[in-house]
Amino acid sequence: MKEINFMNIGPLKTVKKSEIVGIFDIDSASATAATKRFLVNAENNKKIKSVGGDIPKSFVLMSNGDVFLSPYASRVLKSRAERNVKLTY
Repeated sequence: MKEINFMNIGPLKTVKKSEIVGIFDIDSASATAATKRFLVNAENNKKIKSVGGDIPKSFVLMSNGDVFLSPYASRVLKSRAERNVKLTY
């Protein structure tokens, strides 16, 4: 049997925890010029994906370079990341 840790980052999106590079508050992170350039570059490369219809409160950077905009606060996502929810198959 194989165990994989997953995390829900939006109403319609679940990701593998092992593939998460970072979870960021969208307001405080986008205040820096470097983060703004990163997000613009990610958008230009079609790497930004919205995972909820609401205004994004955080973004999740994945190991493959994808950036998921989440309607959940970064503190909520960080709390979920610390919990162990395993799927065994």
